[in-house]
Amino acid sequence: MIKRILIAAAAVSAAAAGLVMPAHADYPPGCATVATDKGVYDPSGAMAVTVSCYELCIGNVVRLFIVAPGQSPVEIGSVIIGPDGTATLALTAPVQLASYDIISEGDPCPDAIGSFTVGRLPPTGGQSNQWIVSATALVATGLGFVLIAFRRRRQVATPA
Repeated sequence: MIKRILIAAAAVSAAAAGLVMPAHADYPPGCATVATDKGVYDPSGAMAVTVSCYELCIGNVVRLFIVAPGQSPVEIGSVIIGPDGTATLALTAPVQLASYDIISEGDPCPDAIGSFTVGRLPPTGGQSNQWIVSATALVATGLGFVLIAFRRRRQVATPA
């Protein structure tokens, strides 16, 4: 009886959890975006930062900031929103290899955040040669010990 009650309670709570959908809202409100023309840049390479979806802010000034890891935001320039709701700023990528955030900020306009990386950071599994060499050496060592143990057993065993 108790088992049936527990199963029914679990089924009701699972159904209730499935019916309750979390509220979804983009933050910050609006559709403002800031993006770079590429995701990864060489140090001191040319880059372009584009702000878009600012149709309500045509003619207004939007300031752009860059945030280095562990640093406070530094203003890198400002752009005037064009008639199509976008603006682009050309600049030089930082020298330090890291991932950076770019923030667009305008007084009547919504703020937006984007990111980019400077330097060719290795992809996941990109530098696996040292692990392959180490693993091969360990497997060879293990096979060597198995071979030695097999030969010793042969020498010790006497025919009956």
